[in-house]
Amino acid sequence: LPSLGQARKKSQSAVCKSNLKQQITAGLMYADDNGDYFPQYNLHGAGYWRRFLHDYMGGKVVGPNWWDYNNAALSAPLTGEGVTGGGYGYNTFYIGGGHWTPGEYRIEAKINEVTDPTLTLFTGDGPDVTTWQSYFLLPASKGEQHTGDRHENKVNMSWVDGHVSSIKRQVLLAGKDNVVDYYWLREK
Repeated sequence: LPSLGQARKKSQSAVCKSNLKQQITAGLMYADDNGDYFPQYNLHGAGYWRRFLHDYMGGKVVGPNWWDYNNAALSAPLTGEGVTGGGYGYNTFYIGGGHWTPGEYRIEAKINEVTDPTLTLFTGDGPDVTTWQSYFLLPASKGEQHTGDRHENKVNMSWVDGHVSSIKRQVLLAGKDNVVDYYWLREK
């Protein structure tokens, strides 16, 4: 029976990586159609970036609001379907033009502004909460609670260059070259 549980976890991780690959592919398609800009994180609400991606991923719009859509690739396999309650977060702060300080405004990134796309996060395992924060993959400096922990101390992430990988959560949160937010930054 323990091996059955292990197989289930590996299957969930594979589904998660497939979902993330669809997300980064949709994000790159969106950028290609929008002057090389990535989706803005908060045009009409905290999770609106998902609607931008949904438009490139298929799925079904089920109502008039931005959150009224059904797309399994936007829901993490360990959190169930739908857009509420945990799942995937977007690098809102450095890629999506998000802000943390009231009154601060940032413009979403252009592809050519990302100096090391192989080491820059796009989407990944977000926090397992049922609030607006579930839509964000906030930088490590904002607290580790903003990064999920679903795959045996690893997190699955999509990167701006289009690849998907697992990384140890502690490594991700520690950053690189003494810069804690290294993997989030558009300029290295």
